[in-house]
This record gives sequence, structure tokens and C-alpha cells, in this order.
Amino acid sequence: MSKNTKIEDLNYYVNWLERSIIEEHIELYEYSDFKNIQLIGSGAYGNVYRVNRNNSDHSFALKSFNYDKQTLKEVVKELKLHLSVNYHESIIRLYGITRVEVDAIQEYSFVLEYADSGTLNTYLNEHIDELDWNNKYNLASQLASAIEFLHENNIIHRDLHGNNVLIHKKNIKLADFGLSKKITEASSNTSKIFGMIPYIDPKKLDNPNYKLDKKSDVYSIGVLLWQISSGHKPFYEIDYDVSLALSILNGKREKIIDGTPVKYNNLYRECWRDEPNKRPNMQEIVTNLKSIISLVENDIIIDNINEKKEIYSMDDCDINSVLSKATVDLNNELVLVNDKLSIVSSDSINNIDLNNELILSNGEYNIIKYENERNSLNQNYANSFLSVSSDVTESSVNLINFLDVNRLIAFVIKKHDRGITFYQVQQLIRKQILQTNQVTDQLIKWLLKNQDKSQYIWFLGFFYYYNIGVEENANRAFEMFSKAADDNCPIAQVYLAKCYYDGYGTNLNKNLSFYWYQKSAENGCIIGQLYLGNCYEFGIGTDVNAKKSFHFYKEATKNGNTTAILYLATCYRLGKGVEKNEIKAFKYYEIMANQEISDAQYQLGNCFYYGIGTKIDKIQAKCWYEKATNNGNIIAKQFYKKCYPLNSIIKRLVNFSLLLRTTIKWW
Repeated sequence: MSKNTKIEDLNYYVNWLERSIIEEHIELYEYSDFKNIQLIGSGAYGNVYRVNRNNSDHSFALKSFNYDKQTLKEVVKELKLHLSVNYHESIIRLYGITRVEVDAIQEYSFVLEYADSGTLNTYLNEHIDELDWNNKYNLASQLASAIEFLHENNIIHRDLHGNNVLIHKKNIKLADFGLSKKITEASSNTSKIFGMIPYIDPKKLDNPNYKLDKKSDVYSIGVLLWQISSGHKPFYEIDYDVSLALSILNGKREKIIDGTPVKYNNLYRECWRDEPNKRPNMQEIVTNLKSIISLVENDIIIDNINEKKEIYSMDDCDINSVLSKATVDLNNELVLVNDKLSIVSSDSINNIDLNNELILSNGEYNIIKYENERNSLNQNYANSFLSVSSDVTESSVNLINFLDVNRLIAFVIKKHDRGITFYQVQQLIRKQILQTNQVTDQLIKWLLKNQDKSQYIWFLGFFYYYNIGVEENANRAFEMFSKAADDNCPIAQVYLAKCYYDGYGTNLNKNLSFYWYQKSAENGCIIGQLYLGNCYEFGIGTDVNAKKSFHFYKEATKNGNTTAILYLATCYRLGKGVEKNEIKAFKYYEIMANQEISDAQYQLGNCFYYGIGTKIDKIQAKCWYEKATNNGNIIAKQFYKKCYPLNSIIKRLVNFSLLLRTTIKWW
């Protein structure tokens, strides 16, 4: 082929790539915006770099490609494949593309999500001692789910191994699918091929012309499941050479690791059978993994709920202890600084009580009510405190440094992630945490002086949003949420999404609301997962997608969000996004109902009344409707009146009789 022909072919694929960028609406990033460029990997296709964009701390991965006809052709194909599966949380996210001119040639790179823990090989090597079987099951399940998703979209990975599976925030991120086959075939580097021998379908080892298919991916998955159980690469003690390839062809497989659950090792042994037609498909693998971990998952849910049921959770006590210390130490310092406070006695200081009782109650969708039983401050102490000079007050601003702001932020996020609503967080902060104006003022002044981190920017916006210690300012709150969200702060992304949803401080925009909920979920935010599921269920800023909705409700449930448990139960009851399973729905409702969640009690009443997942039992139905009613569930109250009118009449008569008796006695 002549030189001119090669150039024409390259131009053809470059134009194809440019056309794909436009047609697929892919975001184009300016290469000049990327800073701190560090090489972190290389392969037959090109190189991978870690970069930051502008002045942000958020990292991206740039995946560059060799400038040749074969590679550019496959790049376009991978681009299209990536776009079709870009929303699965266990697949590395493609943000867009960038280009840079080198020697009068436009070179292209993918802008990808950066995996903070590197490859599966590296992660297991460094952290295997920290992983219990729950962690291993989750990694295996995420990996299998990602490959199942590819297969459902008729995509075959063809190159699964421990270096193509990445880890980000302790979760699986699948990479390099669709590109490896052609590039590997075009490469003459046999050492790289030998380096992957244990993961390659034996049929391919036996016949280089064998066409890798879905069952080839299944074989690789079996090897990776074993690797997750062991913590190291297969056959790591011997050379990856022709001898190993021949041994694998003759049936050699890795030994089962001691302590591996029988069902798990049976599963991966089925995957690495020699004959492809005897291997399970990915759907069967995912189903088996779900079956293996289902009991563990239920135990986790129950443990999380029981943890929430405690009146004094450890984090509540800890955070109140910190804040109580903040108030007392601040007051002591002011006593030392200004003689005006000399009238303050140690008794009055000890009278401060910020360790108020946090009572877990219920309401529609696990409403958590916090009751304030604070002790009042000694009046002399309060008057003395308020009479302190402005100079002394200003000089004490730095005292807030000992108050662990990061722990307070973590406390708020944790409450959100467990299911507390935006309104309840406001009440919690206003009434239970920052009970004195002095602590609030000092905290806000500290935040105003420390806007160097995204979480501090968000937290200051939080106070403007809720009108705590400052005048409510929608524009200021939105501005700060937006700035922190752009810097990849997950909780700020949730609040920004809510601003767009409500039109708070900005124009109402459901599409941007969805976008930011999605970003927060991608960053591991549990409450973000819940709201993203909500978007998919009701078509908020996106198309209705019951399967995705179920997926994100399930993720939030596994992470302990009580609201998500109710949504998940409803998905099972109605068959929304998952195969209908009324028995499973009943079990979830029962778990929550026994924890005094009124909406679950109402739904459990429905289960007994209509025979959903259990036998019809009108007596049990009446019992649960009554409990839900007593716990403030309005729908249950109306239904109870309708279905049991006689009971309602009798109850009214009893109440009237008691009132009449009391009135007569008073007279």
C-alpha cells in the first residue's frame, strides 16, 4: 500500500471520529484545561494518564491511542460501545473526548472516570487482609453484573483479566471492553499475550483462530472469581509460558482456597469448564451470586435497622460530645479573657446539656422525629455571655478550630444516607446540634474563613439554604452548592440537584436535577442513589426506566437507607424493574414494620388484607392498620375507618364516654 493511500485511510477514520463526536453529542474537552499529567499505564493501544482539570482536585483518566488506521477504527467502535453502556455504575464512565495537535496531527484521547485504587490485581494485593466474605461477594457480584450488562447489549469483552478490572472507592469499574480484540490481534507482542494465559479461554489457546464469544468471557469470570477469593493472580508462583498453556489445555486449574464457601467455589469451577456449552451464562452466574449473598444482605439490612433503632447511636453521642465540649471550652476561654464573665460559676457551665435524646420515630417513608428536651441555660450565665465585648467575641473565633467540623459534616451526610429527609436535617441541626447561637455564630465565622475545601463550601451553603445562623439566601446557597459540586463533592451534588428540582436559587430544570443526582450516585453517595432511583422510576429529567430504578434502590438498600428498603419492597410487590416476588416484598415490609415504620406497617396490613406474599388474615391486617394509624399514618387511618367502621365508632364512643366522665367529675 502506498504512503498516500495510508494517509487517505487515516483521514477517513479521523473524519469518522469527528463525525461520531458530533452525532453522538459527546462532550469535547479542551486539552489545555488538563494539568498535573502523570503516566499511569500503557498497552498495545497507547497510554493512560492521570490528570486534573483546571484547578480542581478531581482526577480524570486520559486514554490515548496510537495514530494508525487499525487503532483509530477500533477507537470509534469502542466509543459507540461505551456510549451504549455508559450509565452502568460498575463500568468505567466515559465523560467525553479530547484532542491535541502533535506534529500537525490531531491525536485523540478518551476522558474517563479515574479509578482511585488502580487495578484489581493491585487492590487485592494490597487489601486482601481487610476483605471479609461480604466484601468479596460484593466485588464478585459487581463484576458479574457488569459483564451480564455487556452481554445483554450484545457486547463481548474478550480480554477480561485483573488489569482490565479497576477499583474506585472499593467498587468494581470495568474497563477496556470492545477495543482489546483487534488491537491485540494487530500486535505482535507475544509476551503480553502470555501474560494473560490463565484468563484466556482454553479453546483459544488450542486454536488461535477460535472466535472468542460470551462463554469465553464466562471462563475469564470464573478465574477472576477465584482471584477475588484468593487475593492473588492465578498460578502466580510459576511462569506464564507455553508450559502453563499446555497444562491448562490438559485440565489444570487453580486449587480451591481454604475457607471458600462451597457454593461460591462450585460456581467458579462451573465457569472454567473446558467445554463452553457446559459453562453457565452470565445471567445464571448473577442469579447464583444473588442467591449466595441474599441471606447476608438481609442480615445487613436488619443490622442497619437495629442500629438506627438505638436511642443513642454512637455517632450521635460522639458528635454531641464534641459540640458540648466546644461550648464549654469556649465559655471557659471567655471567662479567662474577660472579667465580665467572672460571675459564671462552674455549676452554670455544667448546666449546659447538648447531649439531647434522639428518639427514632416514624411517619410516611420513615420520617425520623427528633424531640428536643434541652436544659435551659442559667439566666445569669446567659446574660453574662451576651454582654461580652465584640473584641472578645472576635478573638474567640479561632476557638472553633478544636470543634471537628469534618465530623459534623460526616454526621450530616451519614444521617442523609440513612434516610433522613432534607427537612429533618434542618430540624436536627437547628434544634439538636447547634442549640446555642454562640456555637452557630462561631461555626459560620470559621466556615467563612475556611473556604479552601469543597465540603466547607457546601456546608456554608447549607446554612444559607436552611436559614441557620444567617439570613436565608437562595442565590448564595445555589452558588456555593454549584461550586462544591463542580469540585466533585457528592453531598453538594445532591443539594444542587434538589435546587434544580425545586427551582431554588435558579430556574427549575429537571434534566440538570437528574444529571447531578447521577453524578452524586457515581461518586458513591447513598442518598444520591436513592434519588437517582426516584428519577428513573418517575421519569424526572430522563426516560422512565424501571430496571434502573430498581437497581439504584437496591444499591441504596444495601448501603442502609431505610427509605430505599420501602421502595425496593414495592418494586418486588409490583414487579417494577424486577421479577415480581410478593413473598420477598412481604419480608421487607415485615422487617420494617417491626421497627415501627408506619408506612411499612400500613403496607404489611395490605399484605394480610389482600393476601400479598402471605395468606389472607383480616385479624393481622386490622392489627397492622391500627399500629400504622397510631403511629400517625394518614392513609392507614382512612383505610382503617373504611374497612373497620364499627371499630372506629366504638373507639369514638369510648373516647366520648371518657370525656363525658371527666367533664362530670370536673363539675
